[in-house]
Amino acid sequence: MYRILALTLLLPLPVAAQQVDCANAVTQAQMTQCAAEELGAADDALNAAFGKAMTKMRGLDGGEDVLRRAQRAWISFRDTACAAEGLPYAGGSMQGMVVVNCKTRLTDARTADMEALAKGS
Repeated sequence: MYRILALTLLLPLPVAAQQVDCANAVTQAQMTQCAAEELGAADDALNAAFGKAMTKMRGLDGGEDVLRRAQRAWISFRDTACAAEGLPYAGGSMQGMVVVNCKTRLTDARTADMEALAKGS
């Protein structure tokens, strides 16, 4: 068992785990990886804005619960809408990038919504 574990540690990392220069990405795999990194940054920004909005909602009766349920529903909407956006590319190497770009776009818009909610406007 330990021998198998040791051997797996010697295997090269998958291409997706390697650092990519996103300014010069040329393969579909590289472009998709860069799009995924952008989505990660967008998710981080959304989480920060959601935290601020949640702080604002704590002062309202049931506000935290309502916002939490709304966010869960929004995540389901985003994922389903973006899956639909990717369907025309089903089976192609571009499908993943289309879905990820959609998620980034919708996440950025949701971040703006959460920031507005946190400010009370």
